Amino acid sequence: MRFFSTFTDDDKGLASQFSKQLVKRGKQLEELKASKENLLKHGSPSSTYKKKLELVLIFWSKSAQDESVFSLDTSLLTIVAEPNENLKYVFIKLDSSSPPSSTKKFLIVDASGSIEEGVTQLLSLLNIDYASAEIGLAEQISTTALNSKIERLQDAHREGTLTLVCGAGISIPAGVPTWFELLDRLLSKMLERLGPEINVNSVEDSELGEIRQTSSLIVGRYLKNVLKDDFVSEVRDALYDGVAKSSPSIDAIVDLSRPTRSGSALNSIITFNFDSLLEENLETARIPCKPIYAEGTRPSSEELPIFHVHGYLPRSGPLTTEDSLVFSEDAYHDQFVEPFSWANLTQLSKFSQCTCLFVGLSMTDPNLRRLLDVA
Repeated sequence: MRFFSTFTDDDKGLASQFSKQLVKRGKQLEELKASKENLLKHGSPSSTYKKKLELVLIFWSKSAQDESVFSLDTSLLTIVAEPNENLKYVFIKLDSSSPPSSTKKFLIVDASGSIEEGVTQLLSLLNIDYASAEIGLAEQISTTALNSKIERLQDAHREGTLTLVCGAGISIPAGVPTWFELLDRLLSKMLERLGPEINVNSVEDSELGEIRQTSSLIVGRYLKNVLKDDFVSEVRDALYDGVAKSSPSIDAIVDLSRPTRSGSALNSIITFNFDSLLEENLETARIPCKPIYAEGTRPSSEELPIFHVHGYLPRSGPLTTEDSLVFSEDAYHDQFVEPFSWANLTQLSKFSQCTCLFVGLSMTDPNLRRLLDVA
């Protein structure tokens, strides 16, 4: 897949880091490098770059917003690229600045937290198997050793001792918002509560805008304090807005969850996601499952347990007081410091007793890494 990047001079460093990581982690990705001046010669596309582009990365920030990069470069690249209906435009957000409203149909990746997280999001959206494309991994592990690890996973699956540990990477391709997109949607709701004269654009350069870039957990506390009793329902509305029902990763998980003729299947699923996409697709496939998101819930022997260790928000149905989400700073600290919480004990049990396969996780959660160290 050939891609071209466009960015302002201020964003050149971050854009370069992103592109280098992207090429390193996806062997089938090739960056077309050329200055804007050299892309066109005498009003016609340069023959060197008259190849079909498949992906355009637009690095978006306050600087890009000020310089109207989008309107300039999309028109330029449309001329350079040969007609290609498969050409994808992706906005890479480098800060809290929102892309133009006219571009909602394009993909958006949030790299404001970290470049690495943004690269992972993009590879997930493009359905590129970035785990097996890691150059560093390929250099360190021989084919024989890698096959041995795969065989161990297959054995664990046959024996019913395989647990999947899932993160946002399985749901984002289905349209579930990234963490920062979810915060932005909820911030709009919060600002409506504070007063009609306040809007997101007027707040971006204020202290609240700076806090949003510094700590999403602190923003979560603001949201809970302002939205109050409506907080959980507002999170659910923002979570499922425009969400499809499945993704390639979820389809693969459903296949792994089917009981074999010997009766073995997955031992369990641990997910850090609030959404119910796994449950919906398992039910469609007639695979009994049980979402577990509070202490005391027990699955039957025929049900696949799905542990929502950060909380659970089904797409429909009533919300109960048990739907407590690990969303804000106080909730996260409560789970971090409570060694005997059901969520921590569940993770420790599976990490130490099962073979665990991590899917769509950035591994940036310090509590998860702490539990892995303990296990």
